Amino acid sequence: MSYDIRIKSLYSDIGEDGARVLVDTTWPESLSSAALALTEWVPETPASSGQVALMRLARQDRLTLLTAHPLPAPSLDALRNRLLAELAEEDRQADGDTLSSPPCFLQDFDQ
Repeated sequence: MSYDIRIKSLYSDIGEDGARVLVDTTWPESLSSAALALTEWVPETPASSGQVALMRLARQDRLTLLTAHPLPAPSLDALRNRLLAELAEEDRQADGDTLSSPPCFLQDFDQ
């Protein structure tokens, strides 16, 4: 399966970004979540809980990782590559149509 994970400046125009996720550890001053059209803020991206949240969003649609820091951002390139590698490994381990990651079992639970 192919995944569309992009990296963008937080201050870029909002386009067809899919899920817009701020991955900075600190919130940008004087900006609201609504003004930024964020799907989620995941400040703990190096932690497994942050990575699982990003993988869940990447499996649903396009994922845009946002930062207030200047681009290019090597740490975001590394995060994107790590996410793509983890997604590919889960897909490789899956049997047929059964997805193997915990977020993919979400449809098995009543919400």
